[in-house]
Amino acid sequence: MAGLAFSWLHQFTQPPTGGPDTAPATEQAWPDRLRELATRARAAMLAHRDGARLVVSFTAPPPNAVAYFGALIGTLRSAGADAPAAHLGADVVTSFVNGYTLEEQARQAALIPQDQRDATFRLELDIVIAGKRTRLLHD
Repeated sequence: MAGLAFSWLHQFTQPPTGGPDTAPATEQAWPDRLRELATRARAAMLAHRDGARLVVSFTAPPPNAVAYFGALIGTLRSAGADAPAAHLGADVVTSFVNGYTLEEQARQAALIPQDQRDATFRLELDIVIAGKRTRLLHD
């Protein structure tokens, strides 16, 4: 089962073009990059039955999951977060995406239209990102 996970997990764990240490060009770019990473992670998990459950069951993350987490950290560092704050922010985004997707799959989300689930995910992710933005402005 782990081999299967590694084959599709690659879809979302690869950092966007430029790698995890490439700084966004503007302050506005880092939230967009977090959205892109989070959305790709969710889509990859949803593409496979019990994909979120499999991802959250890793006791030791595979190298490409570490690269994904590093891309989140790099994005937050480029936005001005220090190392501990960037790590915490990456953990919050990862926990939100994994938890949201786990609930989505566990509750047989097929009963709720996809566009409604997508809109709710985007709204809740924006709340997470707004919280991180507020912390960056006040730290």
